Amino acid sequence: MRLKFLRIAVVGIFSAVTIFFAFRLLNIKISDDIMTYMSEENKEISFYREVSEKFDIDNIMMISVEMNSVYDELNEVESIRKELYSLKDVKKVLSITNSLIVSSDEYEIKSGSLSTILDLSSYNVAEVEKILETDSSLKDTFVSKDGKNVLYILNLDDSKKVDIGLLLEEIEKTLSTRTYYLTGLPLANYEIAQTAFSDVVRILPFAILGIIAILFTVFRSFAGVMLPIVAVIISNAVAMGLVTIFSESFSTVTIMMPIILVGIGVDNTVYLISRYNEEYRYDGDKNAAVARARKKILTPVLMCTLTTVAGFMSLITARLIPVTQLGFYTSAGIIVSFLVAVVFMPALILIVKPRVKQSSDKENRKSLWAAITLKVIKHKVLVSTLMTVIFLCFILIIPGIKTESNLETYLGSTALTIKGSNFINEKFGGDKFINVYMKSGIEEGYKDFYYNRVQRDIQKYVLTIDSHFISRGLSTFTSSVVKSFSGTEHIPGDSSTMNQVFLIIENTPELSKFLLKPQSESVIDVRISSNNDTQVQAILEKLNGFIESYMFKSYDKALLDINDPKALKEYEKSLQSFFVSRNISHAAEMFSMLAEHKKKSLSQVVTEYPENELYGKYQSFCENFSLQADEKSIFLKNIKTEEYTETFTNFLSFNEQTLRSRVFYEELKKFFPAVQDGDLAEFSEYVNDSEYVTQTGSTRLYLKVTGNPIIRTFINSELLYGQMTSLFFSYLFILLMFIISSRSFRTGLIASLPLLFTTVINFGFIRLFNFSLNAGTITIASIVIGLAIDYSVHYVSRFREEFLKTMDICKSLEITSKTVLRAISTGAFTTLLGFFPLGFGNLGIMKQFGIISGISILVSLLSTVIILPIVFSSIKKETLLKILQKRKADKNEKKSFFLSVFNRYR
Repeated sequence: MRLKFLRIAVVGIFSAVTIFFAFRLLNIKISDDIMTYMSEENKEISFYREVSEKFDIDNIMMISVEMNSVYDELNEVESIRKELYSLKDVKKVLSITNSLIVSSDEYEIKSGSLSTILDLSSYNVAEVEKILETDSSLKDTFVSKDGKNVLYILNLDDSKKVDIGLLLEEIEKTLSTRTYYLTGLPLANYEIAQTAFSDVVRILPFAILGIIAILFTVFRSFAGVMLPIVAVIISNAVAMGLVTIFSESFSTVTIMMPIILVGIGVDNTVYLISRYNEEYRYDGDKNAAVARARKKILTPVLMCTLTTVAGFMSLITARLIPVTQLGFYTSAGIIVSFLVAVVFMPALILIVKPRVKQSSDKENRKSLWAAITLKVIKHKVLVSTLMTVIFLCFILIIPGIKTESNLETYLGSTALTIKGSNFINEKFGGDKFINVYMKSGIEEGYKDFYYNRVQRDIQKYVLTIDSHFISRGLSTFTSSVVKSFSGTEHIPGDSSTMNQVFLIIENTPELSKFLLKPQSESVIDVRISSNNDTQVQAILEKLNGFIESYMFKSYDKALLDINDPKALKEYEKSLQSFFVSRNISHAAEMFSMLAEHKKKSLSQVVTEYPENELYGKYQSFCENFSLQADEKSIFLKNIKTEEYTETFTNFLSFNEQTLRSRVFYEELKKFFPAVQDGDLAEFSEYVNDSEYVTQTGSTRLYLKVTGNPIIRTFINSELLYGQMTSLFFSYLFILLMFIISSRSFRTGLIASLPLLFTTVINFGFIRLFNFSLNAGTITIASIVIGLAIDYSVHYVSRFREEFLKTMDICKSLEITSKTVLRAISTGAFTTLLGFFPLGFGNLGIMKQFGIISGISILVSLLSTVIILPIVFSSIKKETLLKILQKRKADKNEKKSFFLSVFNRYR
C-alpha cells in the first residue's frame, strides 16, 4: 500500500510541475534582434549601441513610394511625409522635402530645406533641379535615377516597444492608393519572429504525428505510443516554462527547442519501454520486468543523457546569447526527460500496467539490423574502404564553408523586407548603413578644417570601394556651403572661413542627425547594398586600413609658410589622404605643382589668367557694386604694367582665391587629363590654404567604424570561434565520460569513432548544400555529437553484455543488432522526425538546421551500425576480452545511489 501511494505521489508531483510550467507558456513571446545576440559588455556591441542612441541610427525603416514624377509632385511628397510622421511610434521622417540643403544665387546663400526655401504648392521644376545641383548626394539619397520613386527614412521609437504589426497596418492605410516598398531592421526582426512562430506551430503537429506513427509501428500498443509522448510533453513544458521565467522572449534559435525536444525527449522512454517489453516476455512478471529494465538501462541512459547534455551545454561557449540559451534550456529539458524515464515512467507503468505484445517466432528469427550487421562483417574490407574514402572526401570540402548570415538566409526572397531591400538597393544604391564615428578632443573641434577634411576624404574613399555607395555627414553640408562661395565643393584650409560656414548651418535641425556640437562628436552614414558578410568584412578592412594609414589621430594647426621645408613636408603628409581617397596616382607631381603655385605672386596669377574671362569677371564685379569699370584696352594695359587702379585692386582682393584656383586648375587639367574633373577642381582650391596640420599634436581625433552590417559580420566571425570551442569541449567531455564509465580508454576511443565520422559528414553536408555557418547550423555539430555518442553507448553496452555471456564476437554482434538496434533506430527515427520537419519551414535558419541535423542523425545511426561491428569483428577475442571485461567496481553497481532510490518503486 505504501509503495502504491509512493508511485501515485511521484506521478502527481510530475503532473503538478508540468501543469505549473504549462501555464507559464501563456506568456510566450517571440522576438529577434541580432543586436541582442551578444552581451552588451562586448565592446563592439556596447559601442554601437552608444553611437546608435546618440545619432538615431538603429531603429530605421525605409519606404520607397512610386510617383509619376517626384519633381513635379513635391507637394504630395511633403504631404505623405507629414502623414507618415503622424503615425504612432514614428519619431522622425526624412525625405527630399525636409532635408538640409544649401543653395545660393548672386545675392544670398540660403540654408534650409525645399519645403522652407520654396512654396511647394507653386514652384518651378527647373529651379528645384538647379537647387539640387548644389547637393547631388541629397538627390541621389532620396530620389531614384528615373525620378519616379521617392525614399522616406523613418526613425522609430525603441523597436522593442514599437508594435511593428500595428505600424504596418497604419502605413498600409496611409499609402493604400500608391505602390510602395519598405524595409529596415525593425521590420526584418518582426518578420523573422512571425515566420519562426508560424513555422513551429505548423511543423510541430506533423513532427508529433510522424513520431506517433513510428512508435506505433515499433510497439503496436497504445502505451508504447502514449508513454513517450507524455515524456515529450513534460520535458517540453518544463524547458519552455523556464525560458518564460528567465528570459523576456524566445528568439528564432530558442524557438526551435520544442521541436528538438520532441525528437530527443522520447529516446529515454523508448529505451525503457523496449527493454521492459523484452524483460516481461522473459517471465511475465510486470513488477520484476520494470525493475530489471530500469536496472539494465540506467547506466547507458544516464550516460546518454550526460553526453547529450554535454553536447548542448557546450553551446554555452559559443558566446552568442540565443545559442547559449538553446544549449542551457534544452539541456534542462533533456535532464527532465531522463528523470521522466527512470522515475516517472516506472511508477506510471506499475500503476497502469500496460499490455505487452508478445513477439512471434517469425520476429525472433528475423531482424533487418542483424542481417545488415552480418553483411557488413562479411564485406568489412570493402565497406571500411568506402567509408574511409567518403570521410576523406568530406574533409577536403569542409574548408570552403562560409560564415554568413544575411537576412535573405533567414527570410527568403519572398519576404516583405527582402522585396523592399532589393528594390531600394536597385533604385537608391543601398538600404544598410555603415557608420564612421568621429570625436574631437577639443571644444568645437568639429569646426576645424582638418576635422571636416577627414570626413570628406572618408566619404570620397568609400566611392573607390564601390561607386554606388552613398554617404552623408557633416562635411556634406560644410562643403555645400563652401560651394556657394566658390563654385566648388571642398573644405578650405582656413579656420576663419570654417567659422563663417558654421554661422550659416550651425542651428539647422537636421545637423543634429550627424553632429553633437558640445562633444564635437559626429557620424558619417555610408549606405551600402551588400548583403554579403564577406563583402562587408572587406569594406570594413579597407575603411579601417585607410583611416589607420592616412588620418592623423593627433594634430596641431599652424600657419602655412610655403618656403619652410619642414612645414611643406608636414603639409604634404596631410594631403596624402586626398589622393588616396580619390584614387589619384600622381600625388607627388600634383603636390609639387601646388607648392609652386602657392609661391606665385598675385600679379603672376593675373598675368596667367585668360584676359577676356578676367575682364568679364571685372565688369560683373563693378556692376554688382555700382562701380565704373575701366575700358578693356586700359584694363589690359594696366595688367601688363602692373599699374592697378583702386577699383581693380579691390576686385583682386575680393576674387584672389577664385583667380588662383582657376589658374591652378587649368594647369592641372593640362598635365593630368585622366584625373576626374571634379577632383582637379577640388584640389585646385587647396592653392588657397593658409593653414596646415602636423602629424602629432595636442588635438586628439578618435575615429571608429561601426554599424549594423559591421556588428552582424562581427557576430558571424564569433560563430566560427564558438563552433570550434564548443566542439572541442563537448568532444573531450563526452570522450572522458565514456572512458570513465567503461573504465577503459580503448573502449572510449572505439565508441567515439562513429562520433568523429558523423561530425565530419555534418560539416561536409553544410558545404555540399552551399549552406553557411549561422546561428542555426552552428549548433548542429555539438548537438549531433551528444546524440551520436548515445547510439554508441547503447550499442557498446549491449555488445559487452552479450559478448561476456557467449564469448562469440559474431553471435554477440548479431544479438546486439537484433535487440538494442531496434530501440536505437526507433530513437534515431523519432529524433529525426523531430529535427527534419524544420527543413520544410519558411525561415531559412530553421530550414538549414532541419535538413543538416536530420541528415547528421541518420548518418550517426548508420555509422554506429557499420563502424562498430567492423571494429569489434576486427579485434582478436583475447584482446576484446581485456577491453570489455567487467571490473570489480561493477559488482557494486546494485549499491549505487541511483539504484537504491529507484529500487524503492519495485
